[in-house]
Amino acid sequence: AITDVEKSYQLVARIMSGILYTYIIGAVCSIFTSMTREQTLYYEDIDNLNRFFKDKHLDKTDKELCASLRLFFQYAHTLHDKSINQILTTISPQLRGQLAYRIHSDWISAIPLFQGVSLSSQFYVVLALRLESYIFAPLENLIEPHHKRNKLLVVDRGIVHCQGQVRRVGYTCGEDALSAWRSELIRGYQATALSHGQVIVIQSEDLFEILSR
Repeated sequence: AITDVEKSYQLVARIMSGILYTYIIGAVCSIFTSMTREQTLYYEDIDNLNRFFKDKHLDKTDKELCASLRLFFQYAHTLHDKSINQILTTISPQLRGQLAYRIHSDWISAIPLFQGVSLSSQFYVVLALRLESYIFAPLENLIEPHHKRNKLLVVDRGIVHCQGQVRRVGYTCGEDALSAWRSELIRGYQATALSHGQVIVIQSEDLFEILSR
């Protein structure tokens, strides 16, 4: 027969188990609710990537490629910055000019073509809206010898080797794109990423169109 003391122990044990279960469920739910939209999208991307590896049997046939892709996704997630274009289209004209100037004036002023030239805030705003951003992986070729001279690259993050020099954040690659009459010529050299990173890209035709206004 079960004594009253044993019944009391069982009751207390059930109550404690219920409290512990409720606490665990609440903790798990709080983790999911506290995740940002970017974190949720990141984990969804990783899940989709892993399913893709499994479907194509890449997780067994090419583990090195799988590891490289996971590292790329992890690096891309660490950037998690909102597009400057989204911000510029939602703020006042004066703030647009101030923000665009603050972000892009350093690398623009370092280019010989613009040294000593006074550029309007509107120039920086229009330029910022035309810029494209690309994430790259280590040893990825950003410029190939057969590429045309029609793009200027600005290192936003990471390290790039170009024409015998190491280009760090704020430095440019492909300055020959600033010669309008050379845009159809080929590069003849190579720019290679030495780390994960990000470059800002401006088409030479866009740049000269903005300057002509």
